[in-house]
Amino acid sequence: MSSKTKNKKENDNLDVLKESSDQSREEVEELKGQLEQEKVKVETTMSKMKYLQADFDNYQKRTSREVEQLLRIGSEKIILRLLDILDNLKRATESQKDELATTGVLDGILMIRDDLKELLESEGVKEIETLGKKFDPALHEAVSFREMTDLDEGIIISEARKGYLLHDKVVRTSMVEVTRKVRIVDTDESGVHVD
Repeated sequence: MSSKTKNKKENDNLDVLKESSDQSREEVEELKGQLEQEKVKVETTMSKMKYLQADFDNYQKRTSREVEQLLRIGSEKIILRLLDILDNLKRATESQKDELATTGVLDGILMIRDDLKELLESEGVKEIETLGKKFDPALHEAVSFREMTDLDEGIIISEARKGYLLHDKVVRTSMVEVTRKVRIVDTDESGVHVD
């Protein structure tokens, strides 16, 4: 083969290699572009998944709180009804104490009352303290007042109905009698009342 032919063949081969190299570069650039687009799609999908996961977690927490609240409301209703029964047992034992004692029924009623109190305490119910305490409208309901000179104003001196807390939340206020200061009224020389 002549050197011209040989050179021509080599040049042709070089041209083919250049074209092939140019095509390969274009293909590589195109693949890089596609790869970047796919990365963006993956990042977008991952971001959406994170938001969906956060939404689902919030949904679970909210549903759990709602269930707890419904159970609490149901418990409060049942406890209020049980407190009425406890009040009725107390009234029954106080009003018919002598008659019930002779028949032996009093002991049974007292046992039921004590069991009911124990049950309520185990569920977080506590009596609100009243006698000798300062009146608190969040805990107590004043049903009467008595003027007294020997006690400060606003002191609870008797209880008409017990109040109760359920886990430190008032479920029933105490009905109480509260002291008032005696108002001393003087009259001056003209007959006008003076405080």
